[in-house]
Amino acid sequence: MKQSENPGQDRPLSYDMLEFRKEWQFDDPESGVYYRSGVIPGRIFFTALGGDVQYEVAEKVLPCIRQVFADGVLSDCEYIRIADYTDVQRASINARIMYARELNHLNREYRCRPSVTYICKASPLLKSMLRIFARVVQQEFVFVDSVDDAFVFIN
Repeated sequence: MKQSENPGQDRPLSYDMLEFRKEWQFDDPESGVYYRSGVIPGRIFFTALGGDVQYEVAEKVLPCIRQVFADGVLSDCEYIRIADYTDVQRASINARIMYARELNHLNREYRCRPSVTYICKASPLLKSMLRIFARVVQQEFVFVDSVDDAFVFIN
């Protein structure tokens, strides 16, 4: 797969280069769950989530994720994924399975895949769950302490 041919590709990648569109964001005031998506087209797919992520609320996040891919910013490429779990209190196993299946489906549909996923600030329990999912989704997960650390590894 190709890397994006964006101008400035040789510059170090940073958080402030991410594009955050309104339609890629989700907030559920009732549950306190939020999901943020940002992209450096063809290069990085960043997500940050928080709250007690249960299946019913996670289902409501899917249209936002689908929109990121439908907007064509991750088509026909290999990208780096950064997932910030700093504010996650819990994430049910069913919510994780649904999310992983949807990402796998979207990666196939849009002919792209993450070369590596940096997991930021996951709790020990969440790390254990994610290690299992790394095998299911056939991805390499690297656990880091912060989003800044993920960008240090990338650059």
